[in-house]
Amino acid sequence: MLVAVVEAREPPTVPQIGRSLGHPRQVIQRAANRLIEARLITAEPNPDHKRAALLVASAAGQALQAEANRRAGDIAAGLMTCLDAAQVKQATALLSAIRAGIERHEKGKAS
Repeated sequence: MLVAVVEAREPPTVPQIGRSLGHPRQVIQRAANRLIEARLITAEPNPDHKRAALLVASAAGQALQAEANRRAGDIAAGLMTCLDAAQVKQATALLSAIRAGIERHEKGKAS
Protein backbone atom coordinates (compact mmCIF):
# COMPACT_ATOMS: atom_id res chain seq x y z
CA MET A 1 0.00 0.00 0.00
CA LEU A 2 2.79 2.43 0.89
CA VAL A 3 4.60 1.52 -2.33
CA ALA A 4 1.46 2.33 -4.34
CA VAL A 5 1.33 5.81 -2.81
CA VAL A 6 5.07 6.57 -2.88
CA GLU A 7 5.61 5.37 -6.45
CA ALA A 8 2.45 6.83 -8.01
CA ARG A 9 2.97 9.50 -10.67
CA GLU A 10 -0.05 11.38 -9.33
CA PRO A 11 -1.54 11.02 -5.84
CA PRO A 12 -3.89 8.02 -6.01
CA THR A 13 -7.23 7.48 -4.33
CA VAL A 14 -8.24 4.44 -2.28
CA PRO A 15 -10.46 3.06 -5.10
CA GLN A 16 -7.64 3.47 -7.64
CA ILE A 17 -5.22 1.53 -5.46
CA GLY A 18 -7.85 -1.12 -4.82
CA ARG A 19 -8.38 -1.63 -8.55
CA SER A 20 -4.65 -1.74 -9.30
CA LEU A 21 -3.94 -4.25 -6.52
CA GLY A 22 -7.11 -6.26 -7.04
CA HIS A 23 -8.40 -5.72 -3.50
CA PRO A 24 -11.75 -4.41 -2.28
CA ARG A 25 -11.88 -0.71 -1.51
CA GLN A 26 -12.66 -1.45 2.14
CA VAL A 27 -9.44 -3.43 2.60
CA ILE A 28 -7.40 -0.63 1.07
CA GLN A 29 -9.23 1.98 3.15
CA ARG A 30 -8.33 0.15 6.38
CA ALA A 31 -4.67 0.01 5.30
CA ALA A 32 -4.75 3.69 4.33
CA ASN A 33 -6.23 4.60 7.71
CA ARG A 34 -3.40 2.77 9.48
CA LEU A 35 -0.76 4.50 7.34
CA ILE A 36 -2.41 7.86 8.06
CA GLU A 37 -2.40 7.11 11.80
CA ALA A 38 1.29 6.20 11.53
CA ARG A 39 1.89 9.49 9.70
CA LEU A 40 3.35 7.70 6.68
CA ILE A 41 0.73 9.13 4.29
CA THR A 42 -1.78 11.96 4.35
CA ALA A 43 -5.25 12.25 2.82
CA GLU A 44 -5.55 15.47 0.83
CA PRO A 45 -8.69 17.03 -0.66
CA ASN A 46 -9.49 15.82 -4.17
CA PRO A 47 -10.80 18.61 -6.41
CA ASP A 48 -12.33 15.98 -8.72
CA HIS A 49 -14.23 14.03 -6.07
CA LYS A 50 -15.70 15.03 -2.70
CA ARG A 51 -15.27 11.68 -0.94
CA ALA A 52 -12.22 10.05 -2.58
CA ALA A 53 -9.25 11.81 -1.01
CA LEU A 54 -5.86 11.89 -2.69
CA LEU A 55 -3.22 9.91 -0.80
CA VAL A 56 0.20 11.53 -0.50
CA ALA A 57 3.30 10.04 1.12
CA SER A 58 4.77 12.01 3.98
CA ALA A 59 8.51 12.54 4.33
CA ALA A 60 8.51 9.68 6.87
CA GLY A 61 6.66 7.42 4.41
CA GLN A 62 9.08 8.26 1.62
CA ALA A 63 12.04 7.61 3.91
CA LEU A 64 10.61 4.26 5.04
CA GLN A 65 10.05 3.17 1.43
CA ALA A 66 13.56 4.31 0.45
CA GLU A 67 15.02 2.25 3.30
CA ALA A 68 12.99 -0.79 2.26
CA ASN A 69 14.25 -0.37 -1.32
CA ARG A 70 17.84 -0.05 -0.09
CA ARG A 71 17.51 -3.22 1.99
CA ALA A 72 15.95 -5.10 -0.92
CA GLY A 73 18.83 -3.97 -3.13
CA ASP A 74 21.36 -5.20 -0.59
CA ILE A 75 19.61 -8.57 -0.36
CA ALA A 76 19.45 -8.88 -4.15
CA ALA A 77 23.14 -7.99 -4.48
CA GLY A 78 24.03 -10.59 -1.88
CA LEU A 79 21.94 -13.25 -3.59
CA MET A 80 23.55 -12.56 -6.95
CA THR A 81 26.90 -13.70 -5.54
CA CYS A 82 25.53 -17.25 -5.33
CA LEU A 83 23.05 -17.29 -8.23
CA ASP A 84 23.63 -17.54 -11.96
CA ALA A 85 22.66 -14.20 -13.56
CA ALA A 86 21.43 -15.86 -16.78
CA GLN A 87 19.14 -18.20 -14.84
CA VAL A 88 17.78 -15.30 -12.79
CA LYS A 89 17.09 -13.39 -16.02
CA GLN A 90 15.27 -16.44 -17.46
CA ALA A 91 13.24 -16.90 -14.28
CA THR A 92 12.33 -13.21 -14.24
CA ALA A 93 11.13 -13.37 -17.85
CA LEU A 94 9.08 -16.49 -17.11
CA LEU A 95 7.47 -14.96 -14.02
CA SER A 96 6.68 -11.79 -15.98
CA ALA A 97 5.00 -13.87 -18.69
CA ILE A 98 2.99 -15.79 -16.08
CA ARG A 99 1.88 -12.52 -14.44
CA ALA A 100 0.85 -11.07 -17.82
CA GLY A 101 -1.18 -14.21 -18.49
CA ILE A 102 -2.90 -13.98 -15.13
CA GLU A 103 -3.69 -10.30 -15.73
CA ARG A 104 -5.12 -11.06 -19.19
CA HIS A 105 -7.24 -13.82 -17.65
CA GLU A 106 -8.53 -11.52 -14.91
CA LYS A 107 -9.30 -8.74 -17.41
CA GLY A 108 -11.26 -11.25 -19.50
CA LYS A 109 -13.33 -12.22 -16.46
CA ALA A 110 -14.07 -8.57 -15.68
CA SER A 111 -15.30 -7.80 -19.20
